[in-house]
Amino acid sequence: MRYLVGISSIFLLALFFQIAHAQVGTHAALTLDKESHHIPLGPYLEIFEDPTGQLDFAAISSSEYASSFQPTDEPIPNYGFSSSVFWVKLTLKSTLAEKSDWFLEVDYPPLDSIGLFDPRDTEVVTRFSGDKFPFKQRDIQYHNVTFSIELKPFEEKQIFLKVNSSGSIQIPLTLWHPKSFTEKVNSENYLYGIYCGIMLVVIFYNLFLFLSVRDYSYLHYVLYVLSFTCIQLVIFGFAYEHLWPENPWLANHSLVISLSATMLFISLFSSSFLHMRTYSPRSHHMFMTVAVISAFLVVFSIFGSYRITILLTAGLALILTPMPLITGYICLKRGYDPARFYLFAWLFLLFGCLAFILKSFGLAPNNMVTTYGAQIGSAIEVILLSLALGDRINYERKEKYYAKSQAVRNLEKSDQLKDEFMATISHELRTPLNGVSCSLALIEAASKNGLDISEGVAEAERSTYAMQSLIDDLLCFTEAKNEEVVVSQEHFKLSEALQPMLNYYQAKSVEKSIAFEADLSGLGFDSFVGDKKKLIKILTHLIDNAVKFTQQGKVSLKAKAVKHATNEFKQQAFMFSVCDTGKGIPEEKRNAVYEAFSQVDSSFTRDYGGLGIGLAICLTFVRAMGGSISLTSKPGKTCFDVVLFFDVEQLDEPETREVNKQLTVLIVEDNPVNQALVSKLVRNMGHQVVKAENGQVGLEKFQEQSFDLILMDCQMPVMDGFQATKEVRKLNADIPIIAVTANALEKDRQHCFDVGMNDFVSKPIQKGELENAINRLAFPITH
Repeated sequence: MRYLVGISSIFLLALFFQIAHAQVGTHAALTLDKESHHIPLGPYLEIFEDPTGQLDFAAISSSEYASSFQPTDEPIPNYGFSSSVFWVKLTLKSTLAEKSDWFLEVDYPPLDSIGLFDPRDTEVVTRFSGDKFPFKQRDIQYHNVTFSIELKPFEEKQIFLKVNSSGSIQIPLTLWHPKSFTEKVNSENYLYGIYCGIMLVVIFYNLFLFLSVRDYSYLHYVLYVLSFTCIQLVIFGFAYEHLWPENPWLANHSLVISLSATMLFISLFSSSFLHMRTYSPRSHHMFMTVAVISAFLVVFSIFGSYRITILLTAGLALILTPMPLITGYICLKRGYDPARFYLFAWLFLLFGCLAFILKSFGLAPNNMVTTYGAQIGSAIEVILLSLALGDRINYERKEKYYAKSQAVRNLEKSDQLKDEFMATISHELRTPLNGVSCSLALIEAASKNGLDISEGVAEAERSTYAMQSLIDDLLCFTEAKNEEVVVSQEHFKLSEALQPMLNYYQAKSVEKSIAFEADLSGLGFDSFVGDKKKLIKILTHLIDNAVKFTQQGKVSLKAKAVKHATNEFKQQAFMFSVCDTGKGIPEEKRNAVYEAFSQVDSSFTRDYGGLGIGLAICLTFVRAMGGSISLTSKPGKTCFDVVLFFDVEQLDEPETREVNKQLTVLIVEDNPVNQALVSKLVRNMGHQVVKAENGQVGLEKFQEQSFDLILMDCQMPVMDGFQATKEVRKLNADIPIIAVTANALEKDRQHCFDVGMNDFVSKPIQKGELENAINRLAFPITH
């Protein structure tokens, strides 16, 4: 940015490269002849610093201070931020036989006050200029402060300049012959006109794009270029000459206002253009911090101290200068291609500013590139940034096209996976359903022939258990995927809870001619408090996998208490180990076993069945319960070790329930088949039944007679079970209500409890589950 010219020359070089003028003596007079056209005056100046600012021209020009002036050999005397007044003495000697006119140019417009003291015969002509004086008072109406000096034939005289400023003090003086000065002004106006034209075209073009696409990167860029151009106009004096010639206050403060605004908008533009939130979040925070500070400095520059503001602004500019290059490089390395134009733009700007600074301090030759380096660099920069914005649109269009193509491919793959998954579900459900169907046929045939039906009943139970397990897996996977896993706390006896599962896999192992062992003796407890269903589901999947992948040998389940291991809730730790003698899991595939649908083969000819979600459910449930799962495997032995935490209860006497009363049960169920089956189950328990086909009818019957317990379906026409429960609770807060529903997700279970139900039984109803639920609520426990 052009402010590097102002800042680097104003602050960095001024502050760190001031040269102590230790020499004492005088320069020889500057001799002017016909060959003199323009002369940089740095080597011919003698300077005196007045820290008090109280001395006047009469004192300074007296013999008392003649030896106090020190010569400087610097091309541009630079004193940084100083409150002193600097007196400059220049001795001129004409070798011309006629009167000659010269122009003394001070090529640094931001100086507050410059006074010229020009002795002529018996008087001293005094003229003052600078950005604290109205522009119309200038000796020559030019953007740089310029004084006219008249020399008589063969005259030698001393002229004095008095310089002071609240900002940086630089004194770049050049003496011009009028003809050379006119040529210089014409050339300069032409070049600056081109420069301003480029900047205005960029501003209006990108403003039009912003109004068209509503991308705030364009607005930030327009404001950046506008404030940046304002800095150029201020530093080179054109703003004071053309924009606010009658406002010295604005002329004096416009530099810090423009510089602060430029840092604000380049921070916003860089952050949005480079997508720093995505590609470099830390850089985004840094740029936003600079933006906030810059916004504060804009306000402070208007109402606060100018000297403090310029120091703060200069310091912030030095911090900001390398940030775009570093961040642009980071974003490019992280795959954001439009950062290339951004980096090139900043490099051109920095090189242009560096060339100007080196020329200004006599370290580079004075030519068009070094003189107008800042303008050339900034013009190339804004053009490249405009191209970068266009390139970003193309890049984002390609990204959207790629994302759309990827989405189409993913959709096609998703459809394929869905078809395969639906086929797998159909196969997996039809297998146990076929077992139920065939078992019923066998039971029917056996009963007609007076044969034993126990084998058919057992097979039907095993097939029902398998089908129920598959349905539960789908519901559990849905909960896990939607992050809706809720860990419940209930009292249960582990041996009773695991027995149906153990029976099922005992029979399944016999079918495969492998051994199945279960050893729970190491637990030391049988009465637990925790999530029974999730524990059973975890062990079911681990044992199912072990049986599935074991062709010979055995599968074992061992459980033991982990001594001295508790969690933050002081619960006891238990380890459940499921081992098999299968072929083992290769090391490179062990991390993938917990991924959903990660089956080796999903075709109809695959060796192993299942939905491919069992171990994913295990991992989710173990983590939700605060436990851990680990895998060790080698050919011939694979073990899954699960550590879970439970509260335990040691009962001295066995629990018994006195079921000694016939209950009157209201069954609210809309499906006729389910209503008939549930009614028969309840009657077989020895209880009386009253049926209702929806919640409204059930509520009416509840108001007509007295009931001991209600079995409530949830989804029904007219009035659902949730609303019916709320209405019943308004009439009776104590009657037990058991949800009997196909809504088996944990959130459905919790919703039943929230509306006032006391227990929950999911469909299909497993053997003994409904009876246990009725007995828990209707009959007390005795010891």
